[in-house]
Amino acid sequence: MTERNWQEDMKLCQKATRGPWREFQDSDGHCIGTVDIHPQLKAHAPVVTLATSVRGKSIYISQNDTDFILAAREALPYWLQQVMKLEKELEESELVNWMRECKLATERHEAASRDRDAVYKKLNEAESLIQQKDAEIYHLKKSIEALLMHRGIKP
Repeated sequence: MTERNWQEDMKLCQKATRGPWREFQDSDGHCIGTVDIHPQLKAHAPVVTLATSVRGKSIYISQNDTDFILAAREALPYWLQQVMKLEKELEESELVNWMRECKLATERHEAASRDRDAVYKKLNEAESLIQQKDAEIYHLKKSIEALLMHRGIKP
């Protein structure tokens, strides 16, 4: 598919008869015109019309509308593919960002787990030291009581 210039395609859109367009039936058959009523024509503005004259049937369409219709056959699929491509890139980008955020969250969780484990280790060490000191206090208390009893003093 040939690469397109969005600015040129936008100019074609701007030069074409304003839309939206729709199909109409008239005495000569199908025609395409604007949905809105043209203020001077007091009817739908023609885009593609079929006219019957003494020379036969002829189709009327402005050069700007012709250029627009001809370009639309290639431009529309091209720009739709571009949109799909950008949506896929955006989705992949969002997935990459999500994965990055998951990795950061995992790293933070692991760090918090290490910190928690270190706190529990310190807590266990403190509890062990408290138990050791409680045992020392108990033995000292018993030693003092025994010494006081030996000297005849009631504790």
